[in-house]
Amino acid sequence: MTTQLRCLFKLSAGIAILLILSACTSSNIINIEGRDNDVLYGLQTSFPVSEGENPVYFKLQSLKTSADFSHRIPDGKFIDFENIQLSGPDSVSVESDIRTTAASFGTFELMTMNDFSSSFFIGFSHTELDAEIAFLSGSAVNKRDQINELYFDVGFWYQAIEELKLGFVMAFGINGNISTYSDIQLSLNYKLLPHMELVAGFRDFYYYYGEGDSTSNLIIDSRGPFMVLNFPF
Repeated sequence: MTTQLRCLFKLSAGIAILLILSACTSSNIINIEGRDNDVLYGLQTSFPVSEGENPVYFKLQSLKTSADFSHRIPDGKFIDFENIQLSGPDSVSVESDIRTTAASFGTFELMTMNDFSSSFFIGFSHTELDAEIAFLSGSAVNKRDQINELYFDVGFWYQAIEELKLGFVMAFGINGNISTYSDIQLSLNYKLLPHMELVAGFRDFYYYYGEGDSTSNLIIDSRGPFMVLNFPF
């Protein structure tokens, strides 16, 4: 009788393992993702590093955004993130801070025509991720990481009046192994002093952190107003 119970236990354990593995296939693994509307703050400066009619500039900027959201895990779906593996139905809440610092070289006069101009910068960025991820079932993980990315941005500008400039900027940070972000900004640049601008407008910040389709990735979409102090030289 004992031998039969052992065989039955092994068979049940084997079936359970197969069911878990089948439930955890990549088609059933979902990402932890959500959207929040938060205000971005930042600082930026730029100064020429060459002379001539179209000098090369060095640009340094530091931006911070936060995103808090909840995400439902449907029945039959699975979360595999860091050391947590959970199946739905469940729900997860995320509180995150993302800081990006970018250093780049480029030009503010890539193309000019009357009051219109364009810019291009390329360099490197450093992202600090701080996320607290808690599941309704009780599990939780605090994810802190620092990632270096290739950075570039493209901007289009219209000089409305001497003190006011309208801008549309698309910025990207790419690390092929673990993270990618895009930052799309529509702005008004108002000159407060000869070397001080208040930059305000609306932005869409999209951040992806993860290792591909075999595990759950963290995806954050933060949309809302932003305000940056810029010190151009």
